[in-house]
Amino acid sequence: MSRLEELLASRNSLAQLVGYETFAHRALQGTMARNPETVRRFLDLLSDQLSKRTQKDFEMMTKMKMKLNPQNSKLMPWDHPYYSGVLRAERYNIDPGLYCPFFSLGACMEGLNSLFSQLLGISLYAEQTQRGEVWSEDVRKLAVVHETEGLLGYIYCDFFQRPDKPHQDCHFTVRGGRRKENGEYQLPVVVLMLSLPHSTRGAPTLLSPGMMENLFHEMGHAMHSMLGRTRYQHVTGTRCPTDFAEVPSILMEYFANDYRVVNQFARHYKTGQPLPKTMVSRLCESKKVCAAADMQLQVFYAALDQIYHGKHPLKKSTTEILKETQEKVYGLPYVPNTVSRNILTVLIPLFLPAPCTAHSHAYCCIVMLKEFSFFQPLYSESKVLEIFS
Repeated sequence: MSRLEELLASRNSLAQLVGYETFAHRALQGTMARNPETVRRFLDLLSDQLSKRTQKDFEMMTKMKMKLNPQNSKLMPWDHPYYSGVLRAERYNIDPGLYCPFFSLGACMEGLNSLFSQLLGISLYAEQTQRGEVWSEDVRKLAVVHETEGLLGYIYCDFFQRPDKPHQDCHFTVRGGRRKENGEYQLPVVVLMLSLPHSTRGAPTLLSPGMMENLFHEMGHAMHSMLGRTRYQHVTGTRCPTDFAEVPSILMEYFANDYRVVNQFARHYKTGQPLPKTMVSRLCESKKVCAAADMQLQVFYAALDQIYHGKHPLKKSTTEILKETQEKVYGLPYVPNTVSRNILTVLIPLFLPAPCTAHSHAYCCIVMLKEFSFFQPLYSESKVLEIFS
């Protein structure tokens, strides 16, 4: 971990060189949180609201582990994703294979088109690409058109698996929107990249519930980029404050789990039968299982991120801080000489241009509670949100 400590010390030195108390103060300037003190208050209050429910979640996981592995029943950090999944499967019997026939790619895209039309007055139109315009023959180009304002931008849909393609779902900008000197607006161009299976001779491309939700999530980012109208392209769309960037995409996840939306497009690709409401309800209820523990894990990542980028020199080694923070904030024991696969999701951004942003996912989820009640009654939204007001 010496390289990590060297990196953190260098970042702190750079921040102080330009007048900031810590690197966290520099990184959070211009965000909704504004400073590390606000983030810490947010995380402390959120953790307090979650603590009892998180403990109940851990107790459920421990009982399940005792049932399946009685000789080694102590709950460890790597057990969380596995046993929470076992609990969901046992309680709700969610078989993705039962849902896939209702979520053909074509139906999902029609659902998105209908949703955007109703909410935003926007339609998606397929456009023919020019020779050499796309990097693979299965990439599709969509024009985003508003009913009164006309063309808003373009989305390249790189949806399908292929050899050597990164296996990840993401949105990235090719060209940001901006106001040009002549008064015209430079239209944004973005890419949505997924890893969906190709259609077969007997069936179209079918999406699991997770794939469908990811499609909606990434399309939320794309719409954020399309709808932004800024003077400069370096602050357009998802180039906004980092602790707001996930709000539109998380909003789209809620739509993907709302029967009023799903019922408009989810049809069996063979029979045309709509997806039963009970199946949607069961899927949504399953996501509430161990939701408090999942959110508490996000709080742990964010707390660790803030400490690493806080006051230097650090009082202890990064490993000792990891151990102390994990046991205090998360609640599951640290195991010496191990690094959980999940913790890499917070360590990796330390080496990328996005430090001090681990709190953003938790904050964006809570922002959505103003309109949705997905995590209620885990915590009181008003007490948490007022910190940022």
